[in-house]
Amino acid sequence: MKQTGLLVVVTVALALGAAVYVHPDGADGVLRMLGLERIAAHETATTTSPGRAVDRAAAAEKQIRNGDESYDRGDFDAAWTAYGTAGVAAQTDVQRERAESGGRRAVLAWALTTAPPAADHAGRTARDRLIELETRARSAGTESAWLDVALFAAAAGLESDLRDAVTSALDLAVGGGPVEMRLRAALPLAGPKERSLRAAMIARGLGAGLPAPSTPTSLGDGTLRQPPADDEPSGIGGVGRAPRVRVPFGAFTPQMREKLRAAAEAEVSGLEHFRLAGPDGTERGRHRHEARLLLKQARDTYNEALEMDPDAREVERRLQKIMRALGQLNKESVAGE
Repeated sequence: MKQTGLLVVVTVALALGAAVYVHPDGADGVLRMLGLERIAAHETATTTSPGRAVDRAAAAEKQIRNGDESYDRGDFDAAWTAYGTAGVAAQTDVQRERAESGGRRAVLAWALTTAPPAADHAGRTARDRLIELETRARSAGTESAWLDVALFAAAAGLESDLRDAVTSALDLAVGGGPVEMRLRAALPLAGPKERSLRAAMIARGLGAGLPAPSTPTSLGDGTLRQPPADDEPSGIGGVGRAPRVRVPFGAFTPQMREKLRAAAEAEVSGLEHFRLAGPDGTERGRHRHEARLLLKQARDTYNEALEMDPDAREVERRLQKIMRALGQLNKESVAGE
């Protein structure tokens, strides 16, 4: 009797394995064929609790820590991104201030050390040359000397030594000095960081006479974009060619994949409205309103998806971009722009 039962189990297992192999939709297709897909999806949704609210205060603290750690190791770009995400998730004035001050510090450090000139080792190893420059800077006590240290460390790949050199250069900087000139030279390269950089320079007293920002919005994708004329194709409402929408990958149920498809479409349209909400647009209010609605819709779905699969890196990356855009929209609303 036991042998017969074992034989039945083995036979069924082999049959299911063969069905999964030949079915064009794999295991999902077999589950649909057997009517089990809804049961599996229900169990997954129950155990992951997709309706549970995200603890934004804890998320803000985590991002502030990420920003601090990135800054300490000389990864100022990652620090700026982390602080920006923290600022949107912040729930208290203390959290917001920590995120904002960290973001200003990070964007200034990034601008100061981006695209450094080739390192002049003067016939020494990188470490020995750095020590020589640091000794000279401590003796001189000038922003120019510490700027030399920071630029050499950046060019030589000595990221762990960047923090102290950058801090010293910025603390000693005065209007019209070499640090300000270096920051101004970085503005055309700043892309989505341009507005943050201008604000940070002004807060430091290093932005006298700066013109208005040339970028209306910051998409956070490293691309510098100017607002198109209102009659140019925008990809919204069937005008022009809409960008190709790709659903983020992860361990999701079929139902969640459908929600992610809608969220990805909302993200693309929301970011396009966000781009058109710049100062040169004639319908800024409408585009800003549409951007908020669409981006919040995408944000909520991406948060839900991350609860289902916390390792979905693409979802996390898209969520950070959306949070930065929403943060910029909120700042502009408060400023009355």
